[in-house]
Order: sequence, then structure tokens, then C-alpha cells
Amino acid sequence: MGDTITLGLIENVDRRTARYILHKVEDMNAISPDILKKATEPKKQFRKTLSLSDIEKKIVEKHGKATSLLMNCYIVMNREGLINEN
Repeated sequence: MGDTITLGLIENVDRRTARYILHKVEDMNAISPDILKKATEPKKQFRKTLSLSDIEKKIVEKHGKATSLLMNCYIVMNREGLINEN
């Protein structure tokens, strides 16, 4: 695995926000089918390339190809107010 990843996100976010979401994916619980549907529906995707730290590499290795999908699910959940930041 290289030191960079190109993500296809449903929202145009800056690199800092993309990194934040990537780290939040680590703590995500089960995702409802409704959220999955909303995360995969949008036709437009914004490409974001990130250089990965060692911790981020481990997150990407753990989730593999599903990393972008999980990040998109987090974006949808955040839009709908389902994310509780404490």
C-alpha cells in the first residue's frame, strides 16, 4: 500500500476535514441500510488525495476499499444530525 489514498467523497471537504472523518471511521458502529443507500446514491463525487500517516495507513488497511464508503456514511450521518460529538 502506498503512502497516499484517493477518496471519492459525496461532499467537497478540505483535507483537514477528510482526515478528521477518516479517523472517525475507526469508531463507527453498525450503519443502517438507509444511511448506506444515501451514501451511495449521489452521482457526483469529489476526489480528494491524502498523504497518509502511519495511523491513517492502519485505518485504510483495516477497511480497505470500503474506506470511502464508510467516510461517505459518516458525512450522511453528520448531515442528518446522527453524529453525537462529546
